[in-house]
Amino acid sequence: MKTDKMKTEHLENFRAVNKRLGLHEDTVTPHHNNDKGMLKSKSTNGIVYSSDPEKSTYPPLIITINSVAEYNKMLGKFDDNDDKHIEYPSLTDSLRMKLKSTSGTNEKGGNSMAHEDLEVIRKAKEAFIMGDSKKVKDFEPLINEVHFPMKVAYFADTDDKEISTPEVVDGSDPVVWNYNSIIIDDQGSLTAYTELHISANTLKSINDPSEGAREATGDDKIITAIGGAPTNPTATNGGPGQKGGTGNQGSSAVCGSDSSIKGTPPTCKTPPGDGTQGTQGTNGGAGSPGNQGNPQLPLNITINDTITGNLIIQGGGGIGQNGGNGGNGGDGGDGGAAGVNCDPCTAAAPGAQGLGGNAGNGGNAGNGGNGAAINVSYKTLVGNLTTNYIGGQPGQPGQGGQAGAGGGGTTGTNGQGGAQGSKSTITVTQL
Repeated sequence: MKTDKMKTEHLENFRAVNKRLGLHEDTVTPHHNNDKGMLKSKSTNGIVYSSDPEKSTYPPLIITINSVAEYNKMLGKFDDNDDKHIEYPSLTDSLRMKLKSTSGTNEKGGNSMAHEDLEVIRKAKEAFIMGDSKKVKDFEPLINEVHFPMKVAYFADTDDKEISTPEVVDGSDPVVWNYNSIIIDDQGSLTAYTELHISANTLKSINDPSEGAREATGDDKIITAIGGAPTNPTATNGGPGQKGGTGNQGSSAVCGSDSSIKGTPPTCKTPPGDGTQGTQGTNGGAGSPGNQGNPQLPLNITINDTITGNLIIQGGGGIGQNGGNGGNGGDGGDGGAAGVNCDPCTAAAPGAQGLGGNAGNGGNAGNGGNGAAINVSYKTLVGNLTTNYIGGQPGQPGQGGQAGAGGGGTTGTNGQGGAQGSKSTITVTQL
């Protein structure tokens, strides 16, 4: 840990984050330093920060948080902050019933809850942390039951952190960064697929670090918070219908002559039978609906001193899954063969093809994932800071299948389009 070059107030800002998290004030985590003393990964395949040590480029310091109140104390906004951008959900009837039975203890549950209720609780947790916790106090037992205890992956150092390649923050748990300065180089970018809290004294966006002084000029650098693709199984296509069975062959003709009269020509005693119609093909299966895109999780960036250069902050939910395609209807079965003929009987006709099976309908498109709160705070801005909403796009509806050959079957209808996810709320505040 190097603190001799840090301004006194910058060192205090770094230590304040450690103290809120219940750590020693000078706690740092393992990183690799380049020859300029900056934190830089040795990886050439991208850099990942994750609560999963097997996936993380650097080993995380794991902090266990036992309740949403403890989480709010460690990382949340103060209750008197500007909360006009925060969505405060209301208790649904089903959640009121759940409150009567929940213990509110630190035992993760919620597996039996409806997706809609879990989404309301997620929004309440976000509001508890990023807004005024008192306005969602009634949700506290439910939030604790569904989300806690929770792990947080912590990465911290008093050296400058250089982002010179696309970096990713991922995993099932929130991630916290605490650095003196963050420098985004020409090829650098940062994408967060999980909740991310950043604290730094300065943030610089620079164009070409090889050109002598590290001036903050040139192209915009991008920090993105986005929901990932759904982790649940993708939509499935409907299975094809089965071909109908073959019709029965007609009966054979019977020919002969009157044996009592010599030289009598043969006659048709029994004409041949027509083949019967093939049976109808079975219906194609319907495509399953696509799942909703994952929600974007909160992004909180606090720059205690100066943002320098051109920076874009953007976010949104993940793309919904495509609906599955409907299966084709089965073809009608082949008609039965005509019965075997003999002279002088008239030949019989083969049976008609069976009716085609109905096609399966396409699955509905998955809705886009919902956005979440993005908060950016800074003291001084030297350059440009742009905010942009992206993401939350629905998937594509599944296509209806084709009716089976043989007539009579119906063509499947295409699935319905999904809805766009709710937009992120992006708030920029000058300290």
